[in-house]
This record gives sequence, C-alpha cells and structure tokens, in this order.
Amino acid sequence: MENNDSLANTNWDALLKIFKAIIENPDEKTSEKLTSLKELAKTKTLTPRQYEGITERCNNYMKGNWGVDAIKDAYVANTK
Repeated sequence: MENNDSLANTNWDALLKIFKAIIENPDEKTSEKLTSLKELAKTKTLTPRQYEGITERCNNYMKGNWGVDAIKDAYVANTK
C-alpha cells in the first residue's frame, strides 16, 4: 500500500507541475492542453481525491473560475 501511496504522490506532483506550466503560459491551445491533462490523470495511479483535485482544477480554469479569488494566488505562491 505504501508503494501505491508513494506513486500516487509522485504522479500528483508531476500533474500539478504540468497544470502550473499550462496556466502560467496560456495560449490558444490551453483548453486542449487541460483536457489532455485530465485524460492523462485517468491513466496515472492517483487517489480518488487527487484525481478529483486535478480534474477540478482543469475544469475551473476552463470555466473561468480559477483565479477569481485568493485561492489561486496561494496555490501559485506555495508551488514556487
């Protein structure tokens, strides 16, 4: 079980780095990249909460809800 938890955390960290790179450099393909990231999350070993976390981040960004309050600023500050 511990190996799966370790793998899940490694995958989670990698997906968050990809998400951060996408949103810090938005372009005309940002939505497509976020959709691909959500698909990638399906293929990785993640806990249900981690999977939900990455897909919700992508969904919120694509809906324009990401960054409308201090939550985004805190996330970006804590991942530098």
